[in-house]
Amino acid sequence: MHEQMTWTGKVEARLAQGQKTGLQLKKGDVISVVASGYVRFGTLENQWADPASAIPTHVHDGYDHKLVALIGDDETHYPIGTGVLNWIVPSDGELTFLFVDTPNWYVDNSGAFDVTVIKQKQVIVSFVN
Repeated sequence: MHEQMTWTGKVEARLAQGQKTGLQLKKGDVISVVASGYVRFGTLENQWADPASAIPTHVHDGYDHKLVALIGDDETHYPIGTGVLNWIVPSDGELTFLFVDTPNWYVDNSGAFDVTVIKQKQVIVSFVN
């Protein structure tokens, strides 16, 4: 069976449950992620965000408006922003990406981030005396 090592896709801002990737991760795996693009999280002219945060002119409403990762059933939001390099995965499960917005307000969101994930091959090095 061939293990999936990469995923490239769009993470739509309107998906309240996030975008599943199909990548099954194990604690200790190493991944790198690159994300780009802009999304709208409302209908006002200043309600725009990139993967790292809302534009500075937006009045903060208590939500981070950024791209995060979820792994399996763990509800922890792991910050991704515009990307992470050589991130050691903290738990087992399928990788899902989510744009954080105010609960129950995803319906007025639009746009998507372009995201690429690479699951790096682990190299085991042993030293012989």
